[in-house]
Amino acid sequence: MEFFNYNNLLNYKQIKQLYKETNFIEPFIDHKVSNDVIPYGLNRYGYDIRISNKFKVPVEPGLYYVKSDKLEKKYTEVTATSYYYILPPNAYVLGVSVETFKMPPTIIGIAINKSIYTKIGLFCNITPLEPMWQGKLIIEIANLSRHPAKIYCNEGIAQILFFKVDQQQTVYSASLTTVV
Repeated sequence: MEFFNYNNLLNYKQIKQLYKETNFIEPFIDHKVSNDVIPYGLNRYGYDIRISNKFKVPVEPGLYYVKSDKLEKKYTEVTATSYYYILPPNAYVLGVSVETFKMPPTIIGIAINKSIYTKIGLFCNITPLEPMWQGKLIIEIANLSRHPAKIYCNEGIAQILFFKVDQQQTVYSASLTTVV
């Protein structure tokens, strides 16, 4: 069974039409913004999201228990006061998207890294945007390099590809709790 049928990948015209029908991204930028910034907004085959200036930084060293309900207590909230956040080498941080999503019932979104960050050793992980999911995206960013890296706030961080899928049998209605 094929995970994705790439014939179902939406292009910019289809994404723009979907927005007109559903307002599934807010705010929606209907073109690619790239003047002196890391690009964001609508592009040929997806939507480049921005990262806000709000982050959660892990503060407790040692082993993290994924199944623990106390995981949130191991972070401290940070608001970047300049237009970037500096991520130390071999560290990670949780961020949040500027955009809010209300996914339609027949659309799934998959995030991929922007190459400009990948080239300097930053890896972004974002869980899939399931049909009917709504909220802001938690963006996990790991600096895999041996050097500090700047994350530019309110600029592009990842690209979301949108695919048309069959109608869901069960509706995913849970909202994401924003990290900040």
